Amino acid sequence: GLREGHPIRLDDPPLDPGLADTFEYSWSVTRNGQPYPVTTPTDQETFEFTPTDDGDYVVTLVVTDNDGGQGTLVRTFTVANDAPTLVDVPATVRRTSVGDVYHVAGRVEDDGLDHLRVTVDFGDGSLVSASLLPDGSFDVPHVYTAFGAYTVKVIATDSLGSLSNDPL
Repeated sequence: GLREGHPIRLDDPPLDPGLADTFEYSWSVTRNGQPYPVTTPTDQETFEFTPTDDGDYVVTLVVTDNDGGQGTLVRTFTVANDAPTLVDVPATVRRTSVGDVYHVAGRVEDDGLDHLRVTVDFGDGSLVSASLLPDGSFDVPHVYTAFGAYTVKVIATDSLGSLSNDPL
């Protein structure tokens, strides 16, 4: 299916019996019933836009020929949410000593406009919410207080509950 952050391309040439006709194109988009701004040209025969969030999109094409004839084509798309992606999170096991500061750092990306949250489960009962910088990067320090082998998990969620979970 269609996912947020991935382009949709439409190519709907008009069918007109007049061989010498010229055409004017006017594309428009709504999302969930509201006008949706696009950054691509809306006056060409082909049209492409990238939905930045999940929702119901309606794309309308109005074609007018030089004789004043007009046709309208409407296409409806349901765009699904994409889960956030964790990047630059090292997948290696690191040793640390009791009392030393252990850091889990990385970055989270999302194709949509969702609010993102990153939580680190340090495996010792500590679950810490990361503070995200504007670019999605994070660095979460932790101090282990007991010897042991711990499985650290980094969990990224978006505002719709989609989950990305990376054990280290």
